Amino acid sequence: VKVKPNLSYARELIQAWKEIADLEGGEQKTFSLELLSRDPQIFVTEDSIPESCEDDLKQVFSKALENLLEGKCQEGQELVEQLLPIVSNLEGVCKEIETQQKQCVPDYKKKMEAQLEELLGKASQDERLLREVIIFSDKVDTTEETTRFVHHLNQLKKSLRSSKISKGKELDFILQELHREINTIGAKTPKLEV
Repeated sequence: VKVKPNLSYARELIQAWKEIADLEGGEQKTFSLELLSRDPQIFVTEDSIPESCEDDLKQVFSKALENLLEGKCQEGQELVEQLLPIVSNLEGVCKEIETQQKQCVPDYKKKMEAQLEELLGKASQDERLLREVIIFSDKVDTTEETTRFVHHLNQLKKSLRSSKISKGKELDFILQELHREINTIGAKTPKLEV
């Protein structure tokens, strides 16, 4: 390690002390080395590596980076093997959601028919019932969300199987999109099973 004085900084420091002394009315005090040495920036250190060691250090560093990347790739492959069955399971869940959602409107229609019959009897329930069922069916329709969910699952599988080494941000984005679709489906459905 080479230690050198930071001369330009020392000059600026001495000048600043002189200005402070002038404000005090005058008498210029001498600056001791002890005063200057208290400031941690007064000395600059430089590390120097002997040239004879540079090649050895580069080789060791390169080997360490190779080992790190190899370990990361192996860890990533193990994660892919764990995640792909989960993705397949989610595809099955999505199909089940679609099946459950198809039953929402008929179930709601039966419920509304029963309520309207209780309130109005058979008279004039058809038009109100139809209007109510149409509004409800529009509110609970998750076809768009399940379609996007399946698309994002396909993107997830494609990304997991790709040969790209760095794909964390891409996977994070896909998972956010899947989460968004799950939240929307959950908010729209009246069925506990979904």
